[in-house]
Amino acid sequence: MTAVLVLWNDCAPDGREHYERWYAREHILERVDIPGFRFGRRFESDTVSPRFFTYYEVDTADVLSSPAYMERQQNPTPATTKAMASFRNMNRTVCDVAAVAGTLSGSHVVTLRLDEPLLDIAAARSYVPIVAQRDGVARVHLWTVAQLQTPGSTHEMMLRDRPDRSIASVLAIECIRQTDAEAITSDLRTQHPSALLTAGRSEIGIYNFLCSYEGRSR
Repeated sequence: MTAVLVLWNDCAPDGREHYERWYAREHILERVDIPGFRFGRRFESDTVSPRFFTYYEVDTADVLSSPAYMERQQNPTPATTKAMASFRNMNRTVCDVAAVAGTLSGSHVVTLRLDEPLLDIAAARSYVPIVAQRDGVARVHLWTVAQLQTPGSTHEMMLRDRPDRSIASVLAIECIRQTDAEAITSDLRTQHPSALLTAGRSEIGIYNFLCSYEGRSR
């Protein structure tokens, strides 16, 4: 089953210049060129924390505990070591792709993070193609926490200021324009679709597209 690594994080202001250079010149390239990675996409928010949202699509969840991936986790580059010191509010989860609909990539993405499992996963899956039919929506993803997670306490993880948080499910709605993303966000906040019911906390944010990388062999 196709999987994704989903991440949200802030960056300490005094480390922002290095963080941006590292991400664009080294990190996303290094990760996507690991066997089994398909692509990575980065986003940024002007209004919410965590400020940055990134996701990587991989062939299967076990890519994120493979020998090649773990070698990078246990042997971070000097630039990665420096960047990790600036990470704040890190939320990192390996997820299975439970449903996807739509064929475009959007300039904005609305992420609905759920701390507890969805009460009706079948209803949530059915909700995805319905949302994808809305004007201004490019693609809709439903991601649920994978049974297989990256082994904890790797060298790279231990360089961050505190343990990473994780989520149970994510609804990610890629939109064509900012106004489309704002309309989706308003509906999620006011209408509370029954397909997305959960017993835990949910957090919504709008993120603007920054860049993507599909790998040298693609």
